[in-house]
Amino acid sequence: MEPILSVKELGKFAREASYKLKKLNTAEKNKMLASIKESLLSERKKILEANEIDIKKGRENNMPEGLIDRLLLNEGRIEAMAKSIDEVIDFKDPVGRVLSMEENYAGLLIGKKTVPMGVIAIIYESRPNVTLDAAILSLKASSAIILRGGKESINSNIAIADAIRLGIKNAGYDENFVQIVKDTSRESSKELMQLKGYVDLLLPRGSASL
Repeated sequence: MEPILSVKELGKFAREASYKLKKLNTAEKNKMLASIKESLLSERKKILEANEIDIKKGRENNMPEGLIDRLLLNEGRIEAMAKSIDEVIDFKDPVGRVLSMEENYAGLLIGKKTVPMGVIAIIYESRPNVTLDAAILSLKASSAIILRGGKESINSNIAIADAIRLGIKNAGYDENFVQIVKDTSRESSKELMQLKGYVDLLLPRGSASL
């Protein structure tokens, strides 16, 4: 069993990997995404087994059936997740687009151009498909990502993140482009939200208290 890294360690790995990721061109990123699709499908048994553990714990904790359904993964939902990767591959690359350009009084051309964010961190709740969605969108945008899901779906999230990292590695790139926080305590959320120097954009999704 791999050791659970601290949030700061995850941030350090993501920051270092982000410098490599921003150098990839569109074809390389799409190759990586295609490899993630292959690993997602090849690892589906592990993902579904992990999801069964989360579902069992949810029912033991009297989780409402509506939330159980949000948490549930099956063959059809895995196939839909794989299809979403094809859709992201088809997206126009958001990096390197010139948004505006004008010449100033001195004859200098001044414009706006889209660039990678660097490291994105996202805090989210019980839908395990968000683990994949957030990761592939961030990779397409040439930004590393740190994922921090809810405790209800932690086993599913880890299994999906492992498949993503495997796909990245199989494509010949640094799997540290994608990190997942395995500590589901409230302290890990606080630490992630305060990870200055490592995180460039924080997306916290959750309750009003968050």
